Amino acid sequence: MLVLTIVLVPSLIAQPDKNKEIATQMINAINDRDYDLLDEIMAPDLVRHCQSTPNLNIRSLNEFKEFLKEDLKTFPDSHITTEMLIAEDRSGCRLSYIFRHSERSNESFPSDK
Repeated sequence: MLVLTIVLVPSLIAQPDKNKEIATQMINAINDRDYDLLDEIMAPDLVRHCQSTPNLNIRSLNEFKEFLKEDLKTFPDSHITTEMLIAEDRSGCRLSYIFRHSERSNESFPSDK
């Protein structure tokens, strides 16, 4: 289970429906491997924080897209499902990330499961 918190620019803070739309578009773009859409909806100075990969330093949209492409080599059938989406002054998602491990990544070995 992944938890994603999306912090948006001040002009979007009072627009919870727009925040939900952007979060949904981002998840769909990742699932569809539509990285050009990410250029349209995400900031170029994006910073990724993830508790499962705390030493992975991603500090731009381009680095994030490269990470997604590399991640597909290890998890080619990965898919994100939105379990919960909340949007008020900030947006947050609870996500399921389903995948089959098919290539060596860091020190882990593929299990094909």
